[in-house]
Amino acid sequence: MDKIRRSMLKIIAVMMLLAVSEASAQQRPSDGRAASASNEKAVVVLAADLRELTSLRDVDHVGDVFFRRVDRSQGRASDDYDLALRGAVAADWKRVFGRGDDNRAPRVFAVEPGTYYIEKINIGGGPTTRGPGLDPQTRTPRFGSFSIRAGEVINLGRLVVHMHWDKGFFSAKVEDNSADAVQALGASNPQAAARLRTRLMSVVPQFAFQSGGGRF
Repeated sequence: MDKIRRSMLKIIAVMMLLAVSEASAQQRPSDGRAASASNEKAVVVLAADLRELTSLRDVDHVGDVFFRRVDRSQGRASDDYDLALRGAVAADWKRVFGRGDDNRAPRVFAVEPGTYYIEKINIGGGPTTRGPGLDPQTRTPRFGSFSIRAGEVINLGRLVVHMHWDKGFFSAKVEDNSADAVQALGASNPQAAARLRTRLMSVVPQFAFQSGGGRF
C-alpha cells in the first residue's frame, strides 16, 4: 500500500507541475508576438502652413518641413530624413484657381515609434533654418519635436511658421486642427480615424534663419 501511495503522489506532483508550466506558457507571449508588438508602427497626422509676414502682408509660401528620429540623428546624409512634408508648386497653382489647398491640408504618415525633431524648414526659394535641428551638446530639439508610441494614432496639429525677412528669424506655433485631421484620416482609414487623438507637437516660438539655398 505504501508503494502504491507513493506512486500516486508522484503522479499527482508531475501533473501539477505540467499544469503550472502550461499556464505560464499561456501567460507569456511568444517571441514572435513580442517582436511584432515592438515593430508595430504608429500613425501621425500633421499639417504645415508656411508663410511670410511683414508689416504690409501675410502671404502663404511653398516650402518643406523635414524630421529625423532622435535615435537616428548621427552619421546621416544631409538629405536623409525620416518624415517630410514637401510642398508642391503645382498644388499652389491649384489653390490659386480655387481647387483646394493640398500644401496645407493634413498629411497622414505611418512611422516607427520614437521621438522626432524638426531637422530643417525651407520656405520659398531662400530662407532655411540654421541647422542642425538637434543641439549637439544638450541633445535637445532646436525648432520642434514630437514623441509617438507603437500603435498610437495622433494628430500633431497644424504647424504655422512665419518668416520675418527684415529681422532674419522664423516664428512658429501649432494650431489645433482636429476636425480637418479626422476628415483627412477618415477618407483613407476609417478604423484609424476612430482611434485618433490630438496631441500637439511642441515647437520653439522663434529661431533664426539663413538666406540663400532654400528648396529651389
